[in-house]
Amino acid sequence: MSQPSSGIILPAPLQNEGTSTTHKGTLRVAINPNPHRKSKILSRIRTWVLVAHKVQYIASWLALFILESEHRRPTKLKTLERAGAFTDFTDVLTDTSGTRGGSGLNLLYEECINYVNSGNVRKTIRSGTKRLACEEMVGIHAAAFHALWPFAPNDANIPSSVLVHLAAQWTSSVLNQIQEHLMKALAHIVNKVADIKKAQAHLHDANPGVAAASKNRLAAIRQYKAWLFEHTNNPAPPDVTDASIARVHGKMGPLLERLPCNDRTRLDQDVSRNPLRYLDFFLSVLRFFADDSVFSENRAPLAFPAAHRLVPKNIQLDAHALSQLSNSITYVAQQTETAAAAKHGKSKEQLKKEAWAFVFDLSKPPFGSTTRWILNASVRTDGVAISVHKRKNTKKLSKSQAKARRYKSARGSSAQKRANAKVLRARGPFPELETLNDEEIFGAIGRAVFIDPGKRNLLTAVGEHSKSKKNGAVVLRYSAPQRAAMLGTAMFTRRLTKRECQMDPQLPDVIASLSRLNRRAFSAPAIASWVHSMYIHFDRLAKVHTDPFYRQVLLRKYSMQQVETARLVKEFAREFGPDAVLIFGTWTQTVIRKQPSTLRGSTLQETFSKAGFTVYSVDEYLTSSRCPVCLGKVIKAPNTVQVRRKVEFDHQVRPHGLLVCDSTTCKEACGGSARFMNRDVMAAMNFRIVFQKHVNDIESGTQRRRPAHLSRRRHDNLSQAHNEDHSDSEGNGDSDEEDGEEDEDEEE
Repeated sequence: MSQPSSGIILPAPLQNEGTSTTHKGTLRVAINPNPHRKSKILSRIRTWVLVAHKVQYIASWLALFILESEHRRPTKLKTLERAGAFTDFTDVLTDTSGTRGGSGLNLLYEECINYVNSGNVRKTIRSGTKRLACEEMVGIHAAAFHALWPFAPNDANIPSSVLVHLAAQWTSSVLNQIQEHLMKALAHIVNKVADIKKAQAHLHDANPGVAAASKNRLAAIRQYKAWLFEHTNNPAPPDVTDASIARVHGKMGPLLERLPCNDRTRLDQDVSRNPLRYLDFFLSVLRFFADDSVFSENRAPLAFPAAHRLVPKNIQLDAHALSQLSNSITYVAQQTETAAAAKHGKSKEQLKKEAWAFVFDLSKPPFGSTTRWILNASVRTDGVAISVHKRKNTKKLSKSQAKARRYKSARGSSAQKRANAKVLRARGPFPELETLNDEEIFGAIGRAVFIDPGKRNLLTAVGEHSKSKKNGAVVLRYSAPQRAAMLGTAMFTRRLTKRECQMDPQLPDVIASLSRLNRRAFSAPAIASWVHSMYIHFDRLAKVHTDPFYRQVLLRKYSMQQVETARLVKEFAREFGPDAVLIFGTWTQTVIRKQPSTLRGSTLQETFSKAGFTVYSVDEYLTSSRCPVCLGKVIKAPNTVQVRRKVEFDHQVRPHGLLVCDSTTCKEACGGSARFMNRDVMAAMNFRIVFQKHVNDIESGTQRRRPAHLSRRRHDNLSQAHNEDHSDSEGNGDSDEEDGEEDEDEEE
């Protein structure tokens, strides 16, 4: 990274101390000097990408078709009756013992992909019970699915390792859906049926009776959520008399009967640790959203991960796959070391390196040097870009060196290192202010920059010291439109629109009709409707979206993101100094249940940390609902402004993120009028108040705590704090509700 013209010295970037790293660039083949062979191999790789894209697309819907059918009406399998090791097919899917593929769900995806690729159900003889059960299950449902989508087998000879990796990808996507969205879906059911938004809207009603009733309802919802998320060992719900909670439990009761027995005290933690245990419950929740009249017409917060995008995904190529590209490659994966030495006079590792060197030149930028980093085992490509995963080129230690390193330190120092490592793991990569020691707090004085991350305003930074100050602090705002302008996404959108206008005139209507289908519904009619529609239009749509232009855009955006990130780091170093300590706002687990933290915020934290900045975090609790001047509550701006988004389309909206403090103190300071503040700037200024409170406590010798008006200690338990977060955010202008609205706008 070059230095800015102003002479600011950037912080030294942190070296990658991990065991692996990834480099991305344009796919090129290094066969010289024959250009015909180079073009032939490139063409074959791109053919593999396109064919694998169609195979995994169809196979993902076949797996969904099988799981929905078996969950609705289980089939008795002859394999399980003979073996007696599993009670039903669900036990097969959730079992992780024995086979190479790990879980039965992964084996089911493998068999679906093999069936779509070859057109025949595979029948192996010497396989385990799980694979035989998956093969039998595919054979039972293959004819019904083929009637909906009569696909033809391909003749591209895709390597088996590519298909195995695609199956592992889909299995991982199912587990991620369970871990990240299952608990949020349960909270959505409670909020929707209990009408939490209406209760929060009437919380500050002028009528005291209405306000008291809303407060009681929010308390009942809070109590039910605490039982649902934290106290799953107690089969009875909390003793509540609220009518809305009675309706909630009337819907949730039959659903919770499918919940597996849990020996832990926290349901959300067990779901995160053992997602496969909750596969059947996950499918039950999907069916609930599909069958219930309240949720079937709306967009459910939970979905089974089936393929929707028509742009080809990356495929993974290893040395075994490369051996099928050319007869000149002598590496064979199944060959033993003895056979390789006898036939070629070389080891298998040497033959593998020759295979990679024959096809790809990975020694030049951007793939890094071959001295420190060497190729790990595979590359990933979509036919245009290539991602190379490398590992450290560490020499194997001799026995004497390993022994010397083992006994280098004394027992006491080793124990201290283990204790320190345990403390660091507990603190996490970006420790919170409460976990910092006094030296770290004092080291940040005068260098601290307080940052509130978001979705519309990606970063809102308030620094204590800078060349240009305004009201004692400099404010730097970095928004999503600003980043989009720097990345040039508008240009890509115009080019994409131009290309779509040139395609088949009927396709826009087809795309619009497909978007109206309920793709998230877990029901046989919805799956059949989508599969049949894609059978009719898939080839025409794929002809447009599999064009290399789309993948070139993705590679271009990746390159521009690296440039824009480097520019942002330089701007921070120039504005706040190269030794700035960045303190990011973060959400706690209680708030994550409602809405997880943004990926952009965590990614930018990692970016600044890798660039050499010291990065900490601070709890955002109540920081967007308390005035940093008078410490009182704030409300949303009541005024509206006229916004013109399209020609001849005007409407009134409330200014985004504008909050009002109408306390007596602020009115006196502002000449009789209320104080207007930006929500993100106010949150960052409250971060500074929290930091200054820690500094004052250290200097006075008292116990370090958050300010009283921003503290969680006034709550009796975790669930009460959880409800306070929600009521404050949606009733008093906190960031959670509006961020959720932005999510919906962006996804739509």
